[in-house]
Amino acid sequence: MMGLLKYWFKECYNNHPYCRPSSPSFSPTRLLLIENEYSARIVETKDCNAHYPYVALSHCWGTVSRLKLQKSNMADLLKHIRITELPTTYREGISVTLALGFSYIWIDSLCIIQDDEKDWAEEAAMMKDVFEHCFINLSATAAPDSLQSNFTHRDATSILLLEGGELSSAPHRPRSIPDVVALPTTLGLRDASFGRMESRGL
Repeated sequence: MMGLLKYWFKECYNNHPYCRPSSPSFSPTRLLLIENEYSARIVETKDCNAHYPYVALSHCWGTVSRLKLQKSNMADLLKHIRITELPTTYREGISVTLALGFSYIWIDSLCIIQDDEKDWAEEAAMMKDVFEHCFINLSATAAPDSLQSNFTHRDATSILLLEGGELSSAPHRPRSIPDVVALPTTLGLRDASFGRMESRGL
């Protein structure tokens, strides 16, 4: 599945100009740097002049407690975060980020200082830019909170199989598709549109 996802992403990025980040030089104030599958840390992008291609995770907070960035632990999280101690939704987002070849992911609870009103106000004002300029947005539509897995069994009735062929030559569309493409039916789109993600702000 990850191989197919990587193929789709590469095809979209290389052949769909409108799918690329509109401002490649934009970076959020903070990002989670994934050093390897076990270790990560928060980085403040203002400390470097380099651009950070990143993935953004959109998820449901729920009511469960989780590790979050606060004034009291910021110094520690800038040094090290043990990935195994993060909630399931975060770990899955990190796994997909690595599989796609990225090293940076934006997660709201870890990239916004949760007990700093000034930081919250500034970051909230930039949130639309964070999602607009990410290379890909991972939306955890199946998980009611961050402790739950977003990797669930896919109902076969929500998949439609199409034969490949030539498509429109417009620049924002692929010119052709493979022999078989899986697309969500109206039922699948309804589940995503009216699911748990619609009960939150992000």
